[in-house]
Amino acid sequence: RGQVALARLGCAERVLTYCKEVNGRMDWTPENPEGRQTLTQGKKYVTQVIQRDRLVSCLLEEVEEKHAGVIQVMHGVACTDVEWLGGGGGRG
Repeated sequence: RGQVALARLGCAERVLTYCKEVNGRMDWTPENPEGRQTLTQGKKYVTQVIQRDRLVSCLLEEVEEKHAGVIQVMHGVACTDVEWLGGGGGRG
């Protein structure tokens, strides 16, 4: 889902340059603090991982370079209300 969404948004190339391929995952729970390793096999795609703050910085770079006139990003503010427009924000 994530890789497809990034590709549709046109920012996969930038994000994927900071990703690492993995063939499994680790899960930790309070009952299993040592973690459990799960290897994935037979998938049709390679899982990519990225630190959350790195992903955010990549997306911010994309917005600033490609959509500065349309998207405004503000830091250090709280959202107190939102209005959802029908039809995908009025694009048809």
